[in-house]
Amino acid sequence: MATEDLYSEFEREMWRLYEEPKAKYGYNAFFYRRMLEQHGALETARRLAGNPKHHEGLTRLYELKALALSVEALVLREPWRQFFDEDVRSAARAKLRALGYDEPGLGSEA
Repeated sequence: MATEDLYSEFEREMWRLYEEPKAKYGYNAFFYRRMLEQHGALETARRLAGNPKHHEGLTRLYELKALALSVEALVLREPWRQFFDEDVRSAARAKLRALGYDEPGLGSEA
């Protein structure tokens, strides 16, 4: 898949992370939506996943037992992980592990 196509698919995935919790749990992540609109998918992911502090949305997804729908989980998955440097991936991984979340691909870099 061409890089441009991957970026477009990543953007769709980031919007899915807004829509799915809203539909399933009634969670309206207004701040996340505003970030997507203002900064785009990649920069929003870098800002949220790369920040070592837990943001409100991550805490809410933890409460909903829906961390699989977090930006942190998304940036650690293939093929998206290639868009992010190790600092972003490491911060995302640490936050998810601190919340007891694990899934295949979450481990250390290969």
